[in-house]
Amino acid sequence: MSKEQAIRFMMLTERDEELKGKYQGIVNKYEGKNFTEEKRKKIILEEVIPLAKTKGFDFSTGDFQELLQPAKKQLTDEELDQAVGGRGVITSLVRVRWSVVVVSTLPSDKNQT
Repeated sequence: MSKEQAIRFMMLTERDEELKGKYQGIVNKYEGKNFTEEKRKKIILEEVIPLAKTKGFDFSTGDFQELLQPAKKQLTDEELDQAVGGRGVITSLVRVRWSVVVVSTLPSDKNQT
């Protein structure tokens, strides 16, 4: 259930302009910087999760990190359908996939020297 909460949060960042601005502010603050896995977890725990909680979402750092790895694990159509409440609306699915791409802009330590 927690992973679905993370997906729904990201979907809401597209519809709620205030939330979108706050989330984008977090992304922009760290864009282009390389961090260790621990630092990324800390950013999610201290900035993203509290923002999500202001809108009633409850998910773990691990659930959110799964969204940060779209190349390693794509959500299945079934997972996407479940995340959007079984509505199966194509535009909602596209939004989730786009949101996963947006989330992946948070810092990665892959290029760290």
